[in-house]
Amino acid sequence: MTTAVQGVVMLSATSETWVGHWPSTSAVVGLAAVFGSSISAAAAAWVAATPRHLDFVDLLATASRPPARVYAAGLASVVMGSATGYFLVTAYATVMTAPLATHGRLNLWEVAPLFATVPLAAAVGFLAGRVLPPLMAPVVAAAALYAANILVHLVDMSTSTRFASELVPYDETDRNYLAVATELLALKATVGIAVGVALLAFLLGARPVSWGAAVLGSAALAGVLLIAGAREDVVDAYEAICTESAPIACVDRAHDHLLDDYQAMLGDQLDQLPGLDTTRVRFVQDPYLRQRSAAITGKTLDWSTDTLVVAPISKRNTEPAHQLDARRFTAEFGRSLFHAHCVPAGESLYLWWLDVNGLPSDGSNFPGEGPVDSLVAHDTELAQAYAQFLALTPRERKAWFAEHGAQLLACAHTAADSE
Repeated sequence: MTTAVQGVVMLSATSETWVGHWPSTSAVVGLAAVFGSSISAAAAAWVAATPRHLDFVDLLATASRPPARVYAAGLASVVMGSATGYFLVTAYATVMTAPLATHGRLNLWEVAPLFATVPLAAAVGFLAGRVLPPLMAPVVAAAALYAANILVHLVDMSTSTRFASELVPYDETDRNYLAVATELLALKATVGIAVGVALLAFLLGARPVSWGAAVLGSAALAGVLLIAGAREDVVDAYEAICTESAPIACVDRAHDHLLDDYQAMLGDQLDQLPGLDTTRVRFVQDPYLRQRSAAITGKTLDWSTDTLVVAPISKRNTEPAHQLDARRFTAEFGRSLFHAHCVPAGESLYLWWLDVNGLPSDGSNFPGEGPVDSLVAHDTELAQAYAQFLALTPRERKAWFAEHGAQLLACAHTAADSE
């Protein structure tokens, strides 16, 4: 239960980055091993240290049963308990994503390395329990595995590689457009099991041939992992999909779990722009959606009769984040319409947009925005245009958008999409 609870807490803390997106959900389950392996190691260390702690080592030494039978029940309880905990964590992740994901399923190969850590953690803990003071062994075993997890990520960060993280069940590879090769995931799981079984066999007195073969095999597999680094393009993730109802919103398949929210937010923005005719407009997540989708997937949509307006998908956290950031989305949507070169005094229109939506005008809404307030403050013409637009009545403002709407939308139609 401790393994399950800590895993659920770890996943809950990062829920914005994976819930609703099957590839990321499948991968994030491995995060449960960060503390879960420490729990397994501590439990196994307690099992191994118990005879010395309760002072019946001599009794075991004179018994007719081999060490494997003496410790079988204790080790089995650690392995089964840990595996059950990880199963509950996996079930939690599945239940969280299933109602929101629009396609795909849990990738069991992504989950396999998590379960492969169980025999390895048990072996490390059992080793600590056999050689360290009984009361110290569980603490040292738990701390050692946690430190190893942290060290792996520090090595990769300092060397700008993924070599070390290929050996652990969790990595931070973006699963939107890339997938870890199935062969690599199977290899990673096999290494964990082989190393753990080899170490346990050695500690329980198995014949050298038994554990020696496992050691050599796991070492060879680990070497393959370090040079593999295999990532595959998810071709279907680049496919363009659009809503059928207005406002028409288009995203790639990697972000289709956000499409409904994306369309709803677009509707909220357009409600503030009465008079702007968007009946023949498609709002796209990035300027290259059409070209990239056609080039990679070979599938094309009929874009010929529509104006494409870039309205970036703005997410709350790191990829893929199933929740959109409403404030940032509002700012970026306004910026995509009110470029300075679209209409005279365009910056003043953007300042108005930020003002009516209660957003800061100091350039802090999204990276690369730039301070709009300082531009207007130092430009008399912009300041005057801002004051005039602010003074318009709702009817006059609607008429203004009706008159200048085509110019605004043409400006937001990027050069990349007009070719």
